This record gives sequence, C-alpha cells and structure tokens, in this order.
Amino acid sequence: MHRERTKKTINIISTVIFGVCLVLFMLTFSIGLPIYGRFFYFLQVRILGFDKAAGFSYEEVIKAYNEVLNFCTLPWVTKFSAGSLKFSADGAAHFADCKALFNLNLGVLIASAALLLTAVLLNKFKIISLLRIKGHRVYLISAAVAVALPVLVILIVAAVGFDRAFEGFHAMFFPGKDNWVFDPAADEIIKVMPEQFFMNCAIIIACGLIGFATALICADLILFGREKGKTAYPAPFYILIAFIVFEGAIYCAFNVITLGLGEGTDLIKYVAIIVCFIVAAVNCFFGRNKDCLFVAAAMLFTVVADLFLLALDDYYPAGIASFIVVQSINLARIYYARKKIPVISGAVRLTVVAVLLTVLGACGSLTIVSALSAIYFPQLVINAADSALLIKKSKRYILLFIGLLLFIGCDACVGLDNFTEVGINIPAAALDIINPAIWLFYLPSQVFITLSADVPYTRTQQRAKAQPHPLCENI
Repeated sequence: MHRERTKKTINIISTVIFGVCLVLFMLTFSIGLPIYGRFFYFLQVRILGFDKAAGFSYEEVIKAYNEVLNFCTLPWVTKFSAGSLKFSADGAAHFADCKALFNLNLGVLIASAALLLTAVLLNKFKIISLLRIKGHRVYLISAAVAVALPVLVILIVAAVGFDRAFEGFHAMFFPGKDNWVFDPAADEIIKVMPEQFFMNCAIIIACGLIGFATALICADLILFGREKGKTAYPAPFYILIAFIVFEGAIYCAFNVITLGLGEGTDLIKYVAIIVCFIVAAVNCFFGRNKDCLFVAAAMLFTVVADLFLLALDDYYPAGIASFIVVQSINLARIYYARKKIPVISGAVRLTVVAVLLTVLGACGSLTIVSALSAIYFPQLVINAADSALLIKKSKRYILLFIGLLLFIGCDACVGLDNFTEVGINIPAAALDIINPAIWLFYLPSQVFITLSADVPYTRTQQRAKAQPHPLCENI
C-alpha cells in the first residue's frame, strides 16, 4: 500500500514537472525565434527601410546587427562591436546584460528539452507514468497556458500603453539600471532597432506560442480519438487538419504583414472568414445534424457581417444587425442542445438591453449603431456564459465556449477603439495595441466556433468476432 502511494506521488510530481517544463520549452523556443531567426530582422530592414530612415546603407546595418547578435548569443564572443556604428560604454554594458538573458533563455530551453525527453523515455519504458486528466494528456493544460500568456500580455499593454509596458519590462529584467535608455547620437545601433522592431519581435513570439499550442491541442485530440478505439474518418478528418493549417498560416501571415510591415490585409482576413463558412457548410454533409446546420448558418451571417464591416468598410448598421442574427443562432443552438426554453436567459437579456438603451438615451448617445451594439453585445456575453453549461454534455462545447470568449475579447477591443466617438480619449499608444488586437482575437474565435460543430472526425472500429473464411465453411 505504501509502495503504491509512493509511486502515485512520484507520478504526480513527474506529471507536474513535465507540464511546467513544456510551458518553459514553448516559451523559450518562441523567444528564441526572433533572436536566432535573423532573417526576420533582415526582412524588416528591406521592407520597412530601417537603413534609409537611419541614414545608413543596407550592408552597414546588416553587419552591425550581426556583430551585436554574435556578441549577445555566442558565448565565445566577449568583445562588443557594432560594425561601423558608434556605441558608448553604457550601450555595450546593456548588451552585455542582454547577453546574460539570452544565454539564460538558451539554457532553460536546453534544460527543459532534456527534462522533457527524459520524462518521455521514462514514461515509454514504464518507469514513471505521466498522468492524464479525463483521458487527455497534460500538455493540453500546457497549451492552454501558452495561449493565455500572449493574451495576458496584450491586455496589459492595452491597459497601460506600449511605452509604459516597455519601461516596465526593462525595469523587471534590468533592475536598478537605466543604460537601456539609449542616446541615438552615442549609440547609433538604436537608430536601426526602432520601437517597431521590438513590437514585431513580440508578435513573432506570440505567434510562435499560439502555433505551438495549436499543434499540441491537435495532437491530443488525434491521440485521444485513437485510444478510444477510433480511427480517422477520411474526408472530414483531413479537412479538419487542412483547415487548421490554412487558418494558422493566414493568422501568422496577416499579423506579420499588418503589424510588422504596416500593409493592409482586409482581403486576406475576409478570405479566412469565408473559409470558416465553407468548412462549416461542408461539415453539414458529414455531420448531418442540426448542430452543424446551426454552425453553418451562424458562419453565413458572419460572412455577411464582415462583408459590410471589413470588406466594404461601410453600412455598419447592417453589419451589426447581421452579428445580432449570428448570436440569435448561437442562442438557438445552445438551448436546442440543452433541450430547454431560455426563459431566465431571455429575461436577463431583455433587462440588460433595456437598461443599456435607457442609459444611452439619457446620455444623448442613442444612435442606430449604438442601439444595435447595445442589443448585440449582451447576447454575445450571455451566450458565452450559457455555452459553459454545455461542457458537461460534450467536451466539444469547450471549443464553442473558448470561441465566444475570444469573440468577447475582440468586441471589447472594438469598443475601446471607438471610445473617441463618445468623447472618451484613449492614448494613441494604447490604440496602436488595441486596434491590431481585434483580429488577434477574432479569427481564432471563428475557427474555434467552426470546430465546435458535431462532426464525426473519427469512426469507431468494428471489432467483429472471428468468422471462418467462406471457402473453409465446408471443411
């Protein structure tokens, strides 16, 4: 008995360590992307023109950046240099501090990878057992943490502004020092590493974390299905994988193009939403149930809404009205699955909408757009709360719940972005974060909602009893 308890305790500790190491590995790996992927910087120099803005040639900038990164990342490079660009003693000291942090990141990356590999091998040879939560592997929790980290950072930056967040970051990692405040005349390297560059690095890290987490979630779903005695159902399964890969690529592409290169990507974004509808419609053929029809109908009106709000960038009342229809369909879907009439939920919705319309009228801010928004947003929030009640019924409703939560995050950013229209001033630095965060939330929300449909991505294997071969029946 004591031996079993000891073994269980060891397995719990091993599982916790595995989950923590996985989060650390994903985080340090993602941080390493802009550090060791120098081509990200070279691409920005070419397109954003860091060299021309600073008054240097492309070759001078690349040589300076390579020498700075060599000093920061290579242990045997001990003397700081920046090509032909001038630098001060304080500037060199700051990059020495960066070198220590970069080496720490690399050390944690290698150590966490080693511990993960060790745990996998020990589990493989049944020396330890990595525990699961209702059949799901621990890396599902690690993936959730990895997704939460960039979302948390975005919320913090949106709340305090990029400049204050940047200062807070340096105060945290370089305590008691101010040599990170560069004088462009004395440290010319800062001229070719502007604020936009550091923001793009943060975007790359966030995309790396989210991409890694998405891959882990897909792997867990596939393995969970196989271990339940299921095998891939050809068409919908491969459509699922292709859909996730396509939307992931689109997500990374428009974030890099919009946030990193400053170019418009409305067409790419709209294509991504249309693809969500196409997949939802195709799912109706395979699922052949009302749940799939609800999802397809909701995605159809989402396409209509984004036609007005995104593609045409006009007819906003029609776009918001379409989103009201979307949430009405979600309401019908949720309560059809619950097999109940939304009496209490309906009363709460009507009450909240009435209060909001009254407040808007009293403030003199009641317009068609504000009235429609007051009708729409409560439906979204309450639908998210109601969808949480469906999770006990089926785990796939977790996807609907997450999708609606991300949808709320998107619309919250839209609301903040439009505060200036009602006389509330938002700092420009905060708006620079809030505006791109809209689509950081929005596309994942639509992908999760699409994936929440009741589609047989797998089919149960039939384990038939052994039967004699027809040719042997008469033997």
